[in-house]
Amino acid sequence: MSHRPTPGMDRAIAIVTVALILCVFIAIAACRSGAPGPNQERRDNGAYYRSCDDAPGPLRAGDPGYRRALDSDRDGVACDG
Repeated sequence: MSHRPTPGMDRAIAIVTVALILCVFIAIAACRSGAPGPNQERRDNGAYYRSCDDAPGPLRAGDPGYRRALDSDRDGVACDG
């Protein structure tokens, strides 16, 4: 007794296979881009402040030393209050 997939199953398997291959290519491209992932931040801007007490004043997004962990209200300005 042989079990042969139905034409509908063949199509579903093909779609899942293509989706998995696309996911792999997207993951590889994201890794090669050098962009930080969702839980990472770039620290190549030349400054790092452990806390707002160490910062020289308010830091805007893009300023050396700015990072989301210091921006408590997520308005793009860290250590502003």
